Amino acid sequence: MQNRTLLTLRILAFSKLVILINLVFPMGGQAIAPNEATIAVSGEETIFLTNPEGKGGGAVNALFNLATDNEDPRPLGLEWSPDGRKLAFHATSQKNTDIYIVDANGKNLRRITDHEGVDSWPDWHPGGRKLAIASNRDGNLEIYVMSDGGNIIANLTNDPAPDKMPSWSPDGRRIAFSSKRGRTLGDIYVMNSDGGNQVNYTNHKGEDIQPEFSFEGDRIAWITRRDGTGNVWVMDAEVGEDGAQNVFEIFSQEEKQDITWNPNDKQVATIMFAGGSAWIVIYDVKNAAGKGNHENRFNLPVIGEAGSINRGPAWFDPDFVVEFAVSPAGKQPLSWGWVKQLGSSSAR
Repeated sequence: MQNRTLLTLRILAFSKLVILINLVFPMGGQAIAPNEATIAVSGEETIFLTNPEGKGGGAVNALFNLATDNEDPRPLGLEWSPDGRKLAFHATSQKNTDIYIVDANGKNLRRITDHEGVDSWPDWHPGGRKLAIASNRDGNLEIYVMSDGGNIIANLTNDPAPDKMPSWSPDGRRIAFSSKRGRTLGDIYVMNSDGGNQVNYTNHKGEDIQPEFSFEGDRIAWITRRDGTGNVWVMDAEVGEDGAQNVFEIFSQEEKQDITWNPNDKQVATIMFAGGSAWIVIYDVKNAAGKGNHENRFNLPVIGEAGSINRGPAWFDPDFVVEFAVSPAGKQPLSWGWVKQLGSSSAR
């Protein structure tokens, strides 16, 4: 028994050493993730990095410029890879909309789709090797899964109404998305990762879009325009057997687009348009007992016409990343979000 315990301790120590070495000396010349909490936000042909406190006056680092002599693509739908080393996004040019991936330092930009139509809204699987996207390659906007090299793996939806804006749950078992099925401007649906069991979570005639699973997977934030203005709402990711579900509003002033969770699951950030400018606004997320409080707001640089095309944001925090883990039984990579749920509750 003592020998077995000693062996277990040695294995754990070796595993930690491997993770540490990979952090300090990444293998294969891989890109390095930001070493502090970082929000990515897009402007005209550009992606910027800023910190959540707005230090330095908002956006502080332009990663790259997508503009060419013949095209004017604009990056949208920013998503950090689970390890923070890459950003995925879609960009619309004069011809079509394609998926791109770029390293966190702005280098190694590559377009991974080249399709005459729309490939959009990429969202990383927790394992970091594939993405869910919305594509109209079959003539209608549907949810697909593809590799990080651009190869289609599966077509998950097949409905006459457009399906878009997918979001993986942190355990990789479910995907939330927005759909215009029925007499609605948009509802939030949740399905299994193989496309099965597609359930309408909002069921409202108004527009509900851009769902985002929290990093724990227990809540979903989304943008709703039921009252004519884009507002941030949050709901439970599980629906009770009696259909009961906590749904509550975070904030309801000015027009908001795009949302991202703080990886600690205590805040959400959104882009707000007010006073002719674009702002990043961060809200506390409490519970169904009350609205989230306004926590922080900082102005983004004016890009284009009154900053009207600032979009994003995408939040990464290295304190909430597990570099690599393998399940003892299946020898498969584990979801970093799932590992975090097991081991990091004391860190919050």
